[in-house]
Amino acid sequence: MPTVLHPPLLLVQIELGEPASLRKNWDYVNFSEDHEMNYHLGLVGKSKSEYNRKYLRDNTQKTAKTKLDKNRITHTEFKPFVIADKLFLQNPA
Repeated sequence: MPTVLHPPLLLVQIELGEPASLRKNWDYVNFSEDHEMNYHLGLVGKSKSEYNRKYLRDNTQKTAKTKLDKNRITHTEFKPFVIADKLFLQNPA
């Protein structure tokens, strides 16, 4: 028999995936924060340079938000777009 969490509604939300209203701020990409851009650059092995951060903000962000038709996107949603733009980003020195 599965463990019941209180309130029971919480169990349903976890199993179905959290609705956007329950997501925490840190789930979303804050494009004004260098450390968040650096996180994504590190995931694809690219230089954490000002050029690359600017590219993610000016290009990758716009592409992701347009294709997803969203104003705010999560790190999970943003990652595939960073991978797709990897060729346009500078390698570490």
